[in-house]
Amino acid sequence: MDHVSRDLSSNAFGHSDGAPERPNPDSRALTRIALDTLLAMMGSADDLLCFTMVPDGNGIRKLGVSPRYTAIALIGMLTAKTNGHGLDIDPSRMVSVLLETVANGANIGDVGLVSWVAALSGDREVCDNRLRLLVQKRLQETKCGCTSMEVQWLLTGLCKLYRQFPESDWLEPLIRRCYQNLAPFYYDKTDLFCDIYPCKLVNRWKKDLSYFCNQTYGIYSLCTYYETFGDRQVLEWALGTARKICSLQGDLGQWPWLFDSRKGTVVSVYPVYSVHQDAMAPMALLKLSDLSGEDFTPAVSRGISWVWGKNELGEPLVDPRRGVIWRSIRKRTPFQHAHAFKLIKLIHVMHLDSIRRFADPFQSYEIDRECRPYELGWLLCAFSGRSEDGNPSRTSG
Repeated sequence: MDHVSRDLSSNAFGHSDGAPERPNPDSRALTRIALDTLLAMMGSADDLLCFTMVPDGNGIRKLGVSPRYTAIALIGMLTAKTNGHGLDIDPSRMVSVLLETVANGANIGDVGLVSWVAALSGDREVCDNRLRLLVQKRLQETKCGCTSMEVQWLLTGLCKLYRQFPESDWLEPLIRRCYQNLAPFYYDKTDLFCDIYPCKLVNRWKKDLSYFCNQTYGIYSLCTYYETFGDRQVLEWALGTARKICSLQGDLGQWPWLFDSRKGTVVSVYPVYSVHQDAMAPMALLKLSDLSGEDFTPAVSRGISWVWGKNELGEPLVDPRRGVIWRSIRKRTPFQHAHAFKLIKLIHVMHLDSIRRFADPFQSYEIDRECRPYELGWLLCAFSGRSEDGNPSRTSG
C-alpha cells in the first residue's frame, strides 16, 4: 500500500451555478487534476499504476496494481504531451512491462490498449517486431469469448498504429477483419451495441444487456476507423449510437449505466459513474463532433455539470485537495454492491422491472469514494488539445 497526500486546490477553477454552454472551463480544472495526479504517480519507482485510490485522512491511499489502468493512463498522458502539454515523461519502462503482460495472456482488449500506447510513443520497433505476431495470434478471439469493449479497444489501437505507421502494411487486413468482427455486437434497430457475443449458450441470456462503456468505446472506435479509411457509413453508424445515448441521458445529465440493447431502453441508471460523465462520453462525443460537424457539446456539458454538483446529492464528486474525482453516485443497498448489480440484471431478465421501479423512490444515494486512474487517463484523452469553446486547437490523439 502506498500513500499520496497533496493539495491541488490552487488548480481548481471553481464551479459556476449556471449550466455551461461548453465543456470548459470546468473541464480545465479536471484536466489539471488529472495531469498533476498522474504525473505524481508516474514519477514514482513503480512499474505499474495502482488499481484504485481511497481516502486516507487528508490524502489518499493507493491499492493494488493494474496493467490495464496503467495503459489507459499512459494513453491520456501521451495524448496530452502530443497536444502541447510540456510533460517530461519517459514511458519506455512501463511500455516494456505492459508488453510482457499482454504477451503472457492478457485479453485482446488489453492488446489493443498497448497498441494505442505504442502508436502514441512512436515506437515502430514495438509495432512491427513485438505487436505484430501477438495481434495476429490473438485476433481470432474477437469473434467469440470476448466483449464488444475489447473488440472496440483492439480496433482503435490498430487504427492508431496504422495512422502512425502507414508503411506497416500488415495492419490493414487485420484492422478490416477486426471491424467485421465488431458488426455482430450491434443492433441496427436500436443503434446500441450489446456486451457479449452469444457464441455459447450460457451467454445468450446476457446478450441483450449492455453497458454505457460498450456505446462510448464503440463510437470512438468507429471514429478512428472512419479517420483511417474514410468510410462514411461507419460515421453514420457512430452518429446513430451517439444520438441514441443522448436521447436516454437523464434530466440531471446522468449517463445511464445499463441498457437493454435489443429494446433500446435503460435497465438501470445507477450507479452513475463519474468516468462516464467527465471522460468517456466527452472522449467519444467530442471526437464525433469534430468529424461529423454535429454538435454534441450540450450533452457533454450537462454530464460535466453533474460531476461538479448538479446531481442527486447536490455535492461535487471532484476533490481538488486530494487530486481525485470520486467514482460514482450509487443507491444505498443492504447487499454488497457487486451482488446488487447481479440482482438488477436478474430482475430484468425475469421481466420484473416494475418491482424495482416501485422501490426506486424509497432508496437513498451515496458517493462511492474511490478513484481509479483510468478515469484520469480518459479525461486527458477527451480534453487535452481543446480550446475554451470545446473545439480542437490542434490534432488530438
